[in-house]
Amino acid sequence: MSRTTSPNNPVNYLNNITPCITDADNCMFIACPSYDEVKNTVFAMKPWTTPGPDGFPGGKLYYPQRGLRQGDPLSPYLFILFMEAFSRDLRSAEDSNLINGFQVTKEAPPITHLFFADDCFVFIKARIQEANQLAKIIDQFSKFSGQAVNFGKSAVAFSPKVPGNIKNTISEIWKGKFVTPLGRTVLIQSVLCNFANRHLEVFPMPKTITDKMDSVQMNSQWGKDEKGGGIYHKIWLDLALPKNLGGLNIRRTNILNLALLTKLAWRMLTQQDEMCVQILSCKYFKNTNPLNGVVSSQGSWIWKGICHGLDIVRRYYVWEIGDGSQVDIWKDNWISNKNKPPDSTFYSSNMKKVSQLIDHESHAWNCDTLNALFDEDTVNDIMKIIIPLNGQAQLRWPPAHNGSYMFTVVVNISTTGTVRHLRKPSFPNVEKINFDASFINSSLPSGIELTLRNSTGFCDGVRCIPLKTVDVEQADALGAIEAVLWAKERGFQRIHLEGDCVNVVRAIQGHPTSVKWTTNNIIRDILYLLSDFEYWECSYAHRDANSLADSLAKFAKTQVV
Repeated sequence: MSRTTSPNNPVNYLNNITPCITDADNCMFIACPSYDEVKNTVFAMKPWTTPGPDGFPGGKLYYPQRGLRQGDPLSPYLFILFMEAFSRDLRSAEDSNLINGFQVTKEAPPITHLFFADDCFVFIKARIQEANQLAKIIDQFSKFSGQAVNFGKSAVAFSPKVPGNIKNTISEIWKGKFVTPLGRTVLIQSVLCNFANRHLEVFPMPKTITDKMDSVQMNSQWGKDEKGGGIYHKIWLDLALPKNLGGLNIRRTNILNLALLTKLAWRMLTQQDEMCVQILSCKYFKNTNPLNGVVSSQGSWIWKGICHGLDIVRRYYVWEIGDGSQVDIWKDNWISNKNKPPDSTFYSSNMKKVSQLIDHESHAWNCDTLNALFDEDTVNDIMKIIIPLNGQAQLRWPPAHNGSYMFTVVVNISTTGTVRHLRKPSFPNVEKINFDASFINSSLPSGIELTLRNSTGFCDGVRCIPLKTVDVEQADALGAIEAVLWAKERGFQRIHLEGDCVNVVRAIQGHPTSVKWTTNNIIRDILYLLSDFEYWECSYAHRDANSLADSLAKFAKTQVV
């Protein structure tokens, strides 16, 4: 797109965009600032921003005369606004059957347009009436937005079976030119400015190419030129290691390619509402789960790249079970310390979903069923999985702390909360519960201790609970949920939770990524239970200020689970 000046009144053109700012919002925006707002703004100003006699810092004043120009902070926002109107106009034409988008299969959703910054692909049927309609939409967009199509950088591409006379007619309407398949690559290069990196994101690159790209990096690092020479301080494999392993974190191209393809596969599995995923599903794995079903690797180069990434995902993924209705017992990875489904020696055709292993009334595992289906070690591993009170199953990436796919984790594989030392509740009529956990390792029992204090600060009860957990973070989170359940049991409406695990406290305060993904479902259950309280808060106390709870937690773990 290129810019024109003095566009027409765009009011009618923007009618396709549904307003999202209410009258109350507009009143707030145009309201005069209050005394406190003016005071806070002035007092927050740095010394060099002190207003001069004309109300601005000293210097020459400039008055806009040509409208928004390149570099103006408002320019991108207005561009996005008009591109949104352009998108809505294309959708409206599609809904009215004035244009028809491209479909990969009959069941796949149609695509009429794809936007990349200021470049766009528009797809229509090779019909003259649709080409005329598209030209009309673009002409209207240009008039109202001040953006004009740069025909010198635009082109038209047709499918192979379109007759030559139709190609010529539509090309004349579009004022563009027909491009051969070779020319399409040039067009794509103009959209994907960083050609090499963009290809690494979607295509499995041959080893000859990745080795050549590594060679360029090596020669640059070592100062090697056409005549040779250079200084070789370390071999390339050492330099390519992450910094925490003594390297310079210079990514090897083949590993970078695989990591990016894995990211693409992970996105396909976790963002199934996106149109691109729906299209891939219709074409390549309709009615099949790509994680555990048979999926053909034959297809486009992009699909072949996704299949490379799928192989890595299958090796490391695990399900956070939720209610268990979506997770297959014998096909999916759902036991966190195993990278494969459980042994099917005692396979039962009547038991298919993990939900069948759960007693949903007590939110606990059905021990009799587990013992009938699995060996003792597997049963112990399953019993350590916490069953959430609500929520659906989620795909998790165990190498990452929060369970979400992280690009850096794949490459490496080849603040504390508000501190308050309060000994009594911070508000009147608030019951305070201190929670703490004692943990040695996952094979030994853990201990949870709860101390209840009333609004005057006196101890009103103590609880010690032995249980099994996988780590200390999970033990503290279970301590917090036991504290909330105890408060509900006592009928409290205003509570103050206090613990000495910073990560758990921060997660309850609204930072869920502070804890590992294996603890996240417990945090969600805590927040779900806390929503019934009139008032609650959670704060951090150093272990020295939580010594009673810490001592009792150590006693609790000595009890029988």
